[in-house]
Amino acid sequence: MSRRTETGVAAVIFLIISLVAVSHQRAERVFGDGEQYHRMSWQFADRKAQVTAEGPFVYRLATPWLAARIDPLLAPIIPEALARAVEDAAGVKGVVPFYAINIVATLLALLLLLAYLRCFLASPGLRLLLVVLWMAAWQAPTRHLYFNPVTTEPLFLVALIAGLLIVERTRHWSAWHSAPAVAAAVVLATLTRESGLLIAVAFIVSRQPVTLSRQRCRPELVALVLPLLAGAAGLAFTHSVGVASNTYEVWSEPLAMIRSKPLYTWVLAWFFAFGPPVVAVILAAARPVRRFLADRPEMAVHLLLVGALAFVGGTDTERILGWAAPVVLVLLGRAIAEWPPTLRWTPALVVPMAVVQVASARVLWPVPVGVDQAARTADLDLSWHSLAAVLDKFLVIDNYYANLWSYFGSRPVHGLILAGDLVFVLAVIVMVNRR
Repeated sequence: MSRRTETGVAAVIFLIISLVAVSHQRAERVFGDGEQYHRMSWQFADRKAQVTAEGPFVYRLATPWLAARIDPLLAPIIPEALARAVEDAAGVKGVVPFYAINIVATLLALLLLLAYLRCFLASPGLRLLLVVLWMAAWQAPTRHLYFNPVTTEPLFLVALIAGLLIVERTRHWSAWHSAPAVAAAVVLATLTRESGLLIAVAFIVSRQPVTLSRQRCRPELVALVLPLLAGAAGLAFTHSVGVASNTYEVWSEPLAMIRSKPLYTWVLAWFFAFGPPVVAVILAAARPVRRFLADRPEMAVHLLLVGALAFVGGTDTERILGWAAPVVLVLLGRAIAEWPPTLRWTPALVVPMAVVQVASARVLWPVPVGVDQAARTADLDLSWHSLAAVLDKFLVIDNYYANLWSYFGSRPVHGLILAGDLVFVLAVIVMVNRR
């Protein structure tokens, strides 16, 4: 399969998933950080030199600024009835440009992800399988943006994946030749989210600074710092434009998470973010995965940093873990490539994993919107209706939106889900290694 064909197939699948999401997923009313980004876009539209919103959201300038810039361009193109329907669903005006930006950004992120996977995986079929896994997940932007359109995640993923791709493609270049391109990706990422410095860290680690120091390659060491300095400049710019309306302290959220987030919910979040089969396949190939990461230490460090940020960075643990998706998918692809052909087509292994992944990614149903209409536990009896109500707590089909997030929702339900996930992972590891 040629690259052009592979890219075309991926784009068609993206279109299909997007159309299904449009037809089945209702948009939630703009809330939380989305309210802040929406407020910023209106201030940018008024040509204000500085914008005011709650921190840290006010420092994430790129998406709200773009929304303000393209809104006048979209107004003559988008039918008025369609724009009104979108705004009615979101509960506010000015949402259409966020949809436009995030749909385009998600497609760009997909194409960059495909290019990144090509660096490590030879099989086009395997690469397409991996990008489909990414697109089909409910919390990935391909689907989630139709639930929450006012978000900065898609554009941040574009910058992040582009940065990781540049780090990999230029790893054999001189650091001075690579640094400008990496720095550009870092600046774009930091204008979108403060976590864009992850790219600079990956660049530094990929060049093995300890070895360079021992070899006294001082010019190369200086070049490694340039993307970090560019990121610092980007953050300084965002803080000069964004003015926090609240008393924001950078350490307040991490300290609050350390005090309030149980460790087991962080473990559960990895299963929620990627699916139990993905975790199981990677762990079953622990030895080849470790060898691969030893050759790509920047990917190991990226996983560790994203994992740490997911624990201390906020309540949406799964959303932050999504920043590790490029690395996780590469590791999954390498793990699958280690399987003998007979194992890949073993129904007793493949069918249960496919079913569990489809359920975990919520492929067959959308995210519930609105107030729960769930039956009270006291009203449940021994009937099919009551059984469906209990299953709803675990599968979150019609109610219990909070149960989708490891930090929120029912602790007993999450405990049972985690126990089931761990048993499933152990069973897959045993089955794979026996063959």
